[in-house]
Amino acid sequence: MDGVYAAEGSGPGDEQVWAAGSSGIYKLTQQGSIKGWKKYYPSPYINAWAIHGSDKDNIWAVGYNGYIVYWNGKVWAKQASSTAIALRGIWAASSKSVYAVGEAGQILRYNGQKWTQMKSPVKSTL
Repeated sequence: MDGVYAAEGSGPGDEQVWAAGSSGIYKLTQQGSIKGWKKYYPSPYINAWAIHGSDKDNIWAVGYNGYIVYWNGKVWAKQASSTAIALRGIWAASSKSVYAVGEAGQILRYNGQKWTQMKSPVKSTL
């Protein structure tokens, strides 16, 4: 796995833990008497390099070809990123303030409506 994100739940043991990697996106779930990882299949499928969120109902993952997928608490859905450059990192301050970075100095910002490119001081991978 390349990234892990944990969101606080409504009570003890109710936290949500997500992991992202080249094999997909996974959520730690109760499976009988033990916890285990359940694979999720966003459409389109994503080889994810990073995952982060602002809370349990607002989580983003990024990866190859500029792919960004968003978890709204129920399903994963693709968001238009306006780039085909691989994205390698993401950080969410809130559901209306999210930043993604990637190869070739790529920096994107999400304002709750759309992703826009920001000016980067570098051309190397961030």
